[in-house]
Amino acid sequence: YAGDNNLKDGMYDIFAEYLATVAENLQKLDGIKVQSLDPMNEPSSRYWSAMSWKQEGCHFDKGDSQSRMMLAAAKALRNHGLNDVIICGTDETSVDDTAFCYIALSDEAKKVVGRIDTHTYSGSGFERIRNLAQNDSKGLWMSEVDGDGTAGKDAGEMASGLWFANKIISDEKIGDFCGKRLSNSGKTLVF
Repeated sequence: YAGDNNLKDGMYDIFAEYLATVAENLQKLDGIKVQSLDPMNEPSSRYWSAMSWKQEGCHFDKGDSQSRMMLAAAKALRNHGLNDVIICGTDETSVDDTAFCYIALSDEAKKVVGRIDTHTYSGSGFERIRNLAQNDSKGLWMSEVDGDGTAGKDAGEMASGLWFANKIISDEKIGDFCGKRLSNSGKTLVF
C-alpha cells in the first residue's frame, strides 16, 4: 500500500544481494565500471506502492528501514568484492526530504554512505544539505531532475535546453551536478 514499506522485512539481505549481483555482473560480464549504488529511489515518498502503474521508487520508512537497507547493500557489495563501489542515498524528491532522511539514518548507516544524492524537484534547504555533507565528509550530488520548463525569449526549440542549463547552474550550489547518463565510450554507468 502507498506509504507502507514496499519491501518485506525479511527481504533486505536478499534484495541487497540482487543489487550486488547486478553490479558485479555489469563489471565482470559487460566491462561497465559501477561507481556507486543507491539501493532506494525516493524512499520516503508516500505515493509508491506495489500496485502503482509507475513504480519508479520504493517506499522505505525514514530511520530504521532506510538504515537497514543501506547496511544490507554495503554488506552485499563487500561480499562480492565491490569495496570501491560507493553507497549513496537517499535520493529523495527534494533536498529537504534528503536532509531529513539522512539525519534519520543510524550512525552505522551514515558510516557506509559515501555520498549524499538528492533530487532537486523541490525544496529550499540547499545550504543545509551541503553542510550535512561537509560536516560528515560525504560527497554531494544532484542525481535527478527533469521537467517541462522553458527559458529564454523567443528561444524556440532551445527553450527546454535553456531551462535545463539554468537548472544545472542553480543546482551547482549544492555540490557536483550529475544527471542520469550513460557513456558507451568510457564504459561508465552513472545513475
